[in-house]
Amino acid sequence: MRVRIIRQPIGSVNGLNLTLYKTRLVYDLPADLASYLVASGFASLEMRGSERAGPPEGIERRKDDMSSQ
Repeated sequence: MRVRIIRQPIGSVNGLNLTLYKTRLVYDLPADLASYLVASGFASLEMRGSERAGPPEGIERRKDDMSSQ
């Protein structure tokens, strides 16, 4: 899961020093750690990214014309 650190984490979880994560940066973390950071208020889910692609080239979105029915 991709999360953005919004508040400096403190302490450690399972021996992992959370102070190594820096605010305003985005990290790709295991789901359990990411969930912990979000639930604790240290991070927010990051939905933006280069992985999100638009529709393939040449494909157009169509809207159904309800007036023709």
